[in-house]
Amino acid sequence: MFKKIKIIIQITIVVLIIISFGYYIYSDYQKSKTLKDTKSETIEQISNLDFTNQTDQDIKQETIGEYKESFNTQAEIFINDSENPKSFWALIEIAQIKELFEDYDGAKQALLWAIDLEPKSYLANGNLAHLYFRHYNDFAKAEEFFLKAIESDSVQVATYYYDLHEIYRYFYKQDTGLAEDILKQGIEKYPKEIDLMFSLARYYEDMNRKDEAKEYYIKILEINPDSQIAKQKLEDI
Repeated sequence: MFKKIKIIIQITIVVLIIISFGYYIYSDYQKSKTLKDTKSETIEQISNLDFTNQTDQDIKQETIGEYKESFNTQAEIFINDSENPKSFWALIEIAQIKELFEDYDGAKQALLWAIDLEPKSYLANGNLAHLYFRHYNDFAKAEEFFLKAIESDSVQVATYYYDLHEIYRYFYKQDTGLAEDILKQGIEKYPKEIDLMFSLARYYEDMNRKDEAKEYYIKILEINPDSQIAKQKLEDI
């Protein structure tokens, strides 16, 4: 009797193991299928665009045709090998055209995919930050991706410091000193970028901090002695 009970227990354990293993395989399959379906949907969203959406645009049909041809070429590159780093530039162009034709969600997906391929790209991160800033008014996300973009040492990212300044000054974290600090960080990193100095000097003027404004107009003239704007500002202060 005891032997029979032992056999039954062993059989039950084996059955439970088989069921558990089967459930694991099924769950893994379902998860894989969901991921695959989501990926397919994202690829479709990125690689398709309705070029008739011209509610607020005044683009000639000939130009629309050129954009369409360029878009289809880049979409084909992306579809043929979406995981290849060579698709990065195709995605950048796809996103730019999608944004122009007001498909902001599609542009966002293209840029997110581009960042997956090149996580440290200042261009992809900066373009996505602009999208969040200008079209979604999602200032937290805009800040996140602008900050990623300025990790680059390229002088091309200098303009992103001004974008962050604008966000901090008018829209987000306004009760902090970040609007001032971010411009100072940009100037420290790029000491020859007088546009950032102009931005900081004007900010100080608006805050009625005239001595500090004057200091930066003088610095501008040290770099560019012919700057008539800086000269005029110094006279006005």
